[in-house]
Amino acid sequence: MRYAAVQNLRLHYPLRLACQMLLVSTSGHYSLNKRPAKAEDSERMVAVVKAAHQKTRGTYGAERLHKELLAEGHTVSLWKVKKSRRKHGLVLRRKRKCVRTTDSNHALPVAPNLLSRNFAQESCNRAWVSDIT
Repeated sequence: MRYAAVQNLRLHYPLRLACQMLLVSTSGHYSLNKRPAKAEDSERMVAVVKAAHQKTRGTYGAERLHKELLAEGHTVSLWKVKKSRRKHGLVLRRKRKCVRTTDSNHALPVAPNLLSRNFAQESCNRAWVSDIT
């Protein structure tokens, strides 16, 4: 509210005097004037982060995504990438857990061990073995 009044008074008085009259800082006035450009830049950067996230199919974390953006020529900090991912819900797609298919505690019949680890046969081709793995 005060900064809007400073903007109106600035037409008739020097900026420093207008800021002193309303008890605001000149740096605050300049910061407020730069904010729309920052917001515009921030929206553009969010779009870039979203596009990179989709391009990598959601498999990159923040650090790896940051390196990808730097390699593409964008100037963005790691903090900004993390913040925009968190704000817009861009989460890492995790690998699926390995499903175990072996069940050792079963009631099915087990083939007998005919060789009994006796691999030293007198002649060749007497015992043939294989493995299902």
